[in-house]
Order: sequence, then C-alpha cells, then structure tokens
Amino acid sequence: MFQLRRLQKKYDWFMLSLWTLLFMGVIVRIIKLPLMEFKGDEFHFMVQSFLRPFALGEIRAIDHFFIPHPPTFAYILAIPTSLTVNPIAVTAFIVWLNLIALWLFYSFCRRLFKKDVALISTALLASMPWAVIFSRKIWNPDIVFFCQMLFLVSLEYLIRSYKPWKLYLFVLLLALFLQVHLLSLFSIIPVVVVLYIARLPITRIHLIRASALFLALFLPYLSYAFGHEGASSSSAETLSFMALNFQVIVHNLTWWVNTSTGLGFEYLLGESSYLSFLQIYHIGWAPYVFGLYICMAVAALFWILSKMLRETLWYKKDSYPVSLLILLFLTLWAVMLPAILIAMHKMGPPHYWTSIMIILPICFGVMMFQVLRKASAVLRIVLKVFILVVIATQVLFMLSFYGFIENHHEEIRGDYGVPYQFEQGNWEQQIENAARDM
Repeated sequence: MFQLRRLQKKYDWFMLSLWTLLFMGVIVRIIKLPLMEFKGDEFHFMVQSFLRPFALGEIRAIDHFFIPHPPTFAYILAIPTSLTVNPIAVTAFIVWLNLIALWLFYSFCRRLFKKDVALISTALLASMPWAVIFSRKIWNPDIVFFCQMLFLVSLEYLIRSYKPWKLYLFVLLLALFLQVHLLSLFSIIPVVVVLYIARLPITRIHLIRASALFLALFLPYLSYAFGHEGASSSSAETLSFMALNFQVIVHNLTWWVNTSTGLGFEYLLGESSYLSFLQIYHIGWAPYVFGLYICMAVAALFWILSKMLRETLWYKKDSYPVSLLILLFLTLWAVMLPAILIAMHKMGPPHYWTSIMIILPICFGVMMFQVLRKASAVLRIVLKVFILVVIATQVLFMLSFYGFIENHHEEIRGDYGVPYQFEQGNWEQQIENAARDM
C-alpha cells in the first residue's frame, strides 16, 4: 500500500498498475479456499501427517516412477495438523507458505536485477493460473515454490560472499528442495555447473563436511527407498534411457509451456467442460493472450541462455556477477528438465513442472526491461500495455475459473474433481473415522 501511494503521487501509471495487479494476484490466491481440489491424495497426505508423520511405510510411490515419496512434506504438514485437521485451515497454511515465497521471490529478483524486473516477474507469477492452482491444496508439489525460494536465496548468498556456514545452510536447503519433489534431484547438475564456474574458495575439509551433511540428510529416505519392495527393479526401469518418441516429446514440451501460463486447463475440467467454461465466461480470447506471452517468454529464455553460455564459457573471466550465475542455473534447469523426461521416455503431467514455473516470468521480465530501455516511446507504451493485459487476463481467468467450479461443479470431468466445498461432510466423516481407527 505504501508503494501504491508513492507511485500515485508520482503518477507512474505502469508501475502503479503493476502493483495493483500484483495485489489482485495475491487476493486470487487466498479467496474461495473451500473450492480447493481435495481427493484421495490430499486426504492421504493430511491423515498421514496427522497420525503417522514419521511412518515411512505410509509414503506412497511417485506416479510413473514407482519409488516412494520422501517424507519431507509429511514432516512440514505435521506443523498445521498438530493444531487442526480442518482441510481448509491446513490448505490456508500452504497458501501462506506460498505467499511468503512470493515475497522472497520479489526480494530475490530485486537484489539480482532491477526493481522493474522484480515487479513484472512477481506480478506475472502471483496470478499465473497454474502457479495459483499449485498453491491451494494439500499436495507436495504445492510447497515446491516455497522450498525452491529458500534454496535459491541460499545459493545467491553463498555465491555473493562465501562463508563456511553459508555452505552448510545451502546444503540443508538444497536437500529440503530436492526431497519435496524428487524430479528436482536432477537440478544438482546445473547447481554443480554454477558452483564450478563461481570458483568459490571451498576448502577440502568444508567440502567433505558439506558432503557428509548432504548424505546424512538423505540417508533415512534412501535406506527406506532401496529397501522398498520392488525398488531395485523399478529404479533400474526409471533410470533406463529409451529411444526418443515423438508423442513423448510433444507431450512434455506442451506441458513445459502450459504450466507457465493458463493453457491446458482442459486437463483439470475435461475437454467439453473447458469449452463450456470459456463460453460461459466469455474468455475464449484468453488462450491467445497466453500463447503470445509464452512465445515471447520462451524466446527470452533462449536469448538469456545463449548470452549466459557465451559470457561464461567462451569469454572466461576471473569472476562473474551473481545475477549471471543465477540466471545460468535457472535457464539450464528449464532446458534440462524436459530433456531428461524425454530421454527417460516419461510423460510429465502438470505437477512435474512446478520447479520451473518461476523461470519464464524472470526471463520475460529481464528481456522486457532491456527492450523497454531501448525502444521508442510508442513501442514502450505498446509493450507496457501488453504486459498489463497478460497479468490482467490471468487474474480474470482465475476469477472466472472459481465462478465455474462453484456454479457448474457437476460439469467437471477432469482431474480437478468435485471441489471440497461440495463434499465437505463426507471428507470430515472420513477424517474422523481415520482418527478413530488410529
């Protein structure tokens, strides 16, 4: 509110509009919580964290990978479930974790880039439809953003000025990030690349201690995972690379871009229901806005990646700006994740992409800042209006989505299922039965 009043006095219409839309994006995340998605997985996670948060045997396998989830999410969820077993209250806890992560994201981008970049990127991310969806239910992908920001902030401070305690903190938060969603495990590769290029003065003894800490943090889970029935054969199958398949390539690349916009919501609603949703709320034009935005954001990602590689590999220096190294990590990870899934012949559903949702808004914000500085007055106005239109479309899309699932929930044929509000009594009874059978 302070920023809004200050900008109002200066009458910077673009920045004032961005702050307003950012505020609306935050509102979109916290309203209509009883309409949240709540099915078997959400019920299982909540009951497990309430009754048996440390029981590894209760942990379910990861879809398509046949290996058990790490217990980190159950440990974190034990915090709110120790106070209440109301699913709405527990979901509100996850929503607030994501709002804290949004503040960390803005501060992170502002330190590394310019204030304008931070505001554009944060406003885009705050109301991004898939990011909103993955911040409002009781599921481990919904706290990936929070753990990711803790890890990225620790990486930034480690690179900015090396201290041994920062290395240990970084290892701790890296392990937390990796164990929330195991697909993030592959992000170790770009992390190692960035740390190698950064040339941090890590002594051998500190490296050994940090490695021992990292292994110790994974040991309880690994001991269970490799002792799990069928773990050896399923792990071998998971890690076996197969011939490329065109259908797998198209599927993964489609979801790679969809989850950074509002495209692909037919997955949640069903094909016919999605068409009804667009027609009832007169937003059939929104996918075109999302499509144009994502084309520009992907172009920005590859422009930045090529620039980062050119400056770090072809023109080697004694030291590099922290912002360059962080951007290198983000862009490498954004490219590596779909490449790994394609090579492993795995079709990644929407929740597989939660760890890269923050990357395209950052790349788009960085590119827009560079273009706006050099563009003519007319082009600057056009681009600023386009940015505002994209964010406003995201806000309107999510408000319309809430309206549809509230007033037409019987038409939902997709993965979202029946919102919690309409089966609240049934779920409360199941939770009570689970507690009674403890």
